[in-house]
Amino acid sequence: MTDITDKIMANLDKRLKTPEEVKDPDFVIICDGGSLNNQADKIGYGSYIIGIPKRNFQSAIKRMEYGPGVSNQEAEYMIAIDALGVLEDIISAEGGRCKDYTVEIRTDSQLVIGHMSKGWKLNASNLRTWYHELKGKLDEYKGFLFTKVPEQQMKQIVGH
Repeated sequence: MTDITDKIMANLDKRLKTPEEVKDPDFVIICDGGSLNNQADKIGYGSYIIGIPKRNFQSAIKRMEYGPGVSNQEAEYMIAIDALGVLEDIISAEGGRCKDYTVEIRTDSQLVIGHMSKGWKLNASNLRTWYHELKGKLDEYKGFLFTKVPEQQMKQIVGH
């Protein structure tokens, strides 16, 4: 039986090629958030992978649960914030500064991409806090880019 991580690495190896518009990002975060149920008892969750393309490395998939009452869109923001927080901690622990690095975030959330990089108006009041927190974390980096990943590809990468 083949280890599942071998399959994931093989799939990611095909997908982690840097888009032409980004020349060698220092880090790549692949993240996806979601919500189980659409009622008041919905449970938010997310998964992320942190990659270092220049070293042909990616972390194991990290999964998070956000508890009841978290919408799909909130979870999309929250998982990106969590992944950036982990990356920031790792950079700091090694004596580095985020301002010296670039990061590409790959997500299937057209809404997050629209808000963060296309100037879409933020109408949902429940997303404002998450938007500002994500923007604050991104502003710590030398540069950032959002890349849209098709939903089916994201399911193959993170499993949901």
